[in-house]
Amino acid sequence: MLENMPSLPSIRAFEAAARYGSFSKAAAELSTTAASVSYHVRQLERQVGVPLFMRHAQKVTLTEQGEAIAPELTALLDSIERGLSEQQSRKQKEEIQKSARTLDQEGDMRRDGGRV
Repeated sequence: MLENMPSLPSIRAFEAAARYGSFSKAAAELSTTAASVSYHVRQLERQVGVPLFMRHAQKVTLTEQGEAIAPELTALLDSIERGLSEQQSRKQKEEIQKSARTLDQEGDMRRDGGRV
């Protein structure tokens, strides 16, 4: 097990660069610079102790180790996104239900001749 968990920015930078095969395209997705993506990928490589990319002039390609962990990190980020999305959906549903109850109560008051 790793002594320290990699940072989320390092994981995100690696995962995006792995999908695009490019630090520049990953940077565009992440709204940052290619230099920042490269920095975070290097941090991750230092932490895991192996190179994850072979760097070429206009692209990057995954090493065998990079290919092995890329799907795992993609699944991890997908899981985080799903969990957060589900929580947001629950919150929105609760807000809609609360608004509906308020409207029902106002309607009851009007029918009873009261004021809102």
